[in-house]
Amino acid sequence: MKKILAVIAVIVVAAVLVLYFQLNTIVERGVETVGSKTLKTAVALDGASLSLFSGSGEINGLTVANPEGFSDKSAIRLGSAAVGVDIGSILSDTIIVEQVRITDPAILLETGDQGSNLDRLLQNAKSAAPSGGQQTGEQQQSGKKVIIRDLRITGAQATLALRALGERSATVNLPEIHLTNIGEDKGGASPAEVLSQIMAAVQKSVTSAASNAGEAVQEALEKGAQQFQEGTQKQLEEGSKGIKESLEGLMQ
Repeated sequence: MKKILAVIAVIVVAAVLVLYFQLNTIVERGVETVGSKTLKTAVALDGASLSLFSGSGEINGLTVANPEGFSDKSAIRLGSAAVGVDIGSILSDTIIVEQVRITDPAILLETGDQGSNLDRLLQNAKSAAPSGGQQTGEQQQSGKKVIIRDLRITGAQATLALRALGERSATVNLPEIHLTNIGEDKGGASPAEVLSQIMAAVQKSVTSAASNAGEAVQEALEKGAQQFQEGTQKQLEEGSKGIKESLEGLMQ
C-alpha cells in the first residue's frame, strides 16, 4: 500500500513539474490555436507568462490578422495584457479568470465591398460558437469552458481606413470597454462564445467612434467648402474692384 501511495505521489509531483515548465507553452498554443480557429484568421502571440502559484500572468505581442478579403494589415494588435486566474480552476472543466486588463491596443476598422473587417471577425466568432448554448460532441470533447469575471480595455486607439476617406485614414480614441461575468450565467462559456462577446463589444465601440468621427469629418468638409466659397467670392470682388479701378484710370 505504501509503495502504491509513493508511486502516486511521484506521478503527481511529475505532473505538477511538467505543468509548471510547460504551462506558458500550453497557454501560447491554446491562444493561437483557439483564436485562429474561432476568428478564421491568423492569431499570433509572442509569449505568455503565468505563475502556477499566484495565478497572475501576462500575454505579450498578440496580433489578429485581417480576415480574408481585406488588406494584409493586422486588425488588432496589443503589446501586453495582464491576467489573473483562479489557479485552482486550471485543471477543472471551467477555468475562472478573475480579471483581464488590456491597455493601449491598436485596432483597425477597414471597409470594403464585403463590409468591414471587424464585422467579418465578429461573424466568424459567432459562427464558431455553439448555437443556443448547445455544443456538438466534438466541441464537448475538445476544450474547457471559461468564466471571465472582470475585463477592461483601456487606452484603445482605432485607425479608420474607410472607403469614404479614399487613401487617407483617421485615428480616434476609444472609451473604456468594461465587461463583467462573461459566461457566469451558465457556468462557463466556450472560448468561441467568450471571443464573440469581446469582439461584439469592440466592434460596437469602434463603430460608434467611427460614426462620431464621420460627423466631425463631414462638418469639417462643409466648413472647408464654405470657407473656400467665401474666399473665392472675396477674391472675385477684389478682382472686379481692381479691374474697375484700372479702367477708370485709363479713361482719365
